[in-house]
Amino acid sequence: MLKPIVDEELVSALQRIVDDKKRRLCEVGERVRLEQALQASMPLLEERFVRSWFAGLGGDEEKIEAQLRFFSLSVPAGPYAVLAVELDDPGARLDEAPVAERELLLLRVSDIVRRALADRPDCLICKAEDLRWGVCLFGSQEEADAAAASDRAFAAAERIWQEASDAGFSLTIGIGSPISGLDRLAEGYRQAAQALSHKFRLGHGQLISADEVEPGGEAAERSGRLSQGMLDEVNRVLLSGEAERFADRLLADGGLRGAHAVRGQCLGIVSCVQLLLSERNLDLAHSGAAPELQWERLLKLETIADIRQWLIAFLDASARWMEAQCEHKSGAVVREAKRLMEARYDEPLTVKAISDSLHYSPNYLNFVFKQETGQTILEHLTHVRIKAAQKLLRETAAKMYEISRMVGYGQETYFRSVFKQITGLTPKEYREKTRGPGSL
Repeated sequence: MLKPIVDEELVSALQRIVDDKKRRLCEVGERVRLEQALQASMPLLEERFVRSWFAGLGGDEEKIEAQLRFFSLSVPAGPYAVLAVELDDPGARLDEAPVAERELLLLRVSDIVRRALADRPDCLICKAEDLRWGVCLFGSQEEADAAAASDRAFAAAERIWQEASDAGFSLTIGIGSPISGLDRLAEGYRQAAQALSHKFRLGHGQLISADEVEPGGEAAERSGRLSQGMLDEVNRVLLSGEAERFADRLLADGGLRGAHAVRGQCLGIVSCVQLLLSERNLDLAHSGAAPELQWERLLKLETIADIRQWLIAFLDASARWMEAQCEHKSGAVVREAKRLMEARYDEPLTVKAISDSLHYSPNYLNFVFKQETGQTILEHLTHVRIKAAQKLLRETAAKMYEISRMVGYGQETYFRSVFKQITGLTPKEYREKTRGPGSL
């Protein structure tokens, strides 16, 4: 300060100090503002990270673990399981709904899932797709094995399903196999989503385990074999009344291990009964045994003995109701089929064409027709056509190929063969025998 100075230089130096101080204060203020904005955005950032993780874009294990710690989220101590939760049949609620109503409804479903798992801080929930939510269920050190992870998954799925049911929503939930490794969450979600694809066959409101439906596994192979023959087996039970023997055989199968597998098998039987009744133009809901009620009852059964009694009672009640309805309807069904064949015998009719016209399944229509008349549909149609051909041979001078076409046969040779098989005469012999001296 004792040295000679230039005033301008001193002022300039002081101004630089002031400017630098201001810049530092601005930087601190900006950082505080950004940190506050970051804290406010944490829920959104966390949701974005979890969604990218479910989609397989989370990176390697080290990066994922760093992200989990940043968001103060649990890091799995062992195997964990993933659920895919899907809103069933949203069309009626969402198709015509305004955007605000649609978003509110989806928020309600999200809230249902979160509320059902509110006491599980060790889980992650995100809206993975438009009508589908992903749930990741971690475990503690005490639950660090695959069996515990599987139990957590089924327990959580049942709680979500029940919460949704109480709120008036139907959800189908796919349950992935227990997995290990942070970078495999997307694989677990894909398994759960793949299980959801079986909703088409099993129906709405199901808990579907990937272990039981995925191709390649022993359980899936067994499930595939059962599904191929199950309709025929259940149909035989409904017709024979052997529900008790069927239940004992089914539940004694060593492949059905655990309550969840047994429940899933029983719900498959409900679906079979529903399909078999629909083939007869009957609705299971009208019998007082609506599928959703069956699932609700099953969830409350705790022992294999209870489930056995439920299954026998359900099959017996369904068989009695079907028999009563079919006895009332079968005569009318046969009359409808006969009228159609007599009106359209000149067309290239098949059993499928007839059943489609009458809105029955081919198997059911043929079964009822045979039971009532002792003939199959095709046997009766053949007699109708031959009877019409006999009349044409007696009363007209039409040529054989013309008569063949007029009664629904495209090939004259085939017509001749069928005619002789039924009457014992060729068409020509029949005409000569039945026409008198004054005939055409």
